Amino acid sequence: MPGPESFDLEGMKDFNITNLEKAQEINTEEWRRELISQDELFLKLYSHLPKEMIFQRELLVSRL
Repeated sequence: MPGPESFDLEGMKDFNITNLEKAQEINTEEWRRELISQDELFLKLYSHLPKEMIFQRELLVSRL
């Protein structure tokens, strides 16, 4: 992901590097909670989902 220094914020008087850094933050605990909340849905849809989607979700879970 591009860092804050990769963006030209000129002309955005109410948006600065600090705001951009905050917008780009990834809260892994929030992601974990979100993935856990999707477990029931994935179990219901499991037989209808492409295997690649299930695989990608498992990879995401393992990275968190």
